[in-house]
Amino acid sequence: MKKLLSLTFFFLFSISFIFTKESIVKIYSTHNNFNQLNPWSPPAQTSSRGSGFVIKDNLILTNAHVVLNAAFIEVKLSSDSTKYLAKIVRIGNDCDLALIEVKDKNFLEKI
Repeated sequence: MKKLLSLTFFFLFSISFIFTKESIVKIYSTHNNFNQLNPWSPPAQTSSRGSGFVIKDNLILTNAHVVLNAAFIEVKLSSDSTKYLAKIVRIGNDCDLALIEVKDKNFLEKI
């Protein structure tokens, strides 16, 4: 019985890992950092990377600090080398969560 239970658990864990790995994305952001002490100067641009995962259709859940003040967001699947443009749908700084949407409708065909 223990062997059957452990084999079942291993099978379910391996299946969930395969599906999870395919839904994880890498997020590339270009940020505008505004200088509060010198507001008339142009914002300095920096870039950062983060991760997220596909939750529904073309929606991706990520951390808010990954896309905070982002002027340009790109998303890349782990199984594809193409970067897709994305935009912020909702951002919650108090819970550090953000919802972004990929503009290309063919984004999920690669999964």
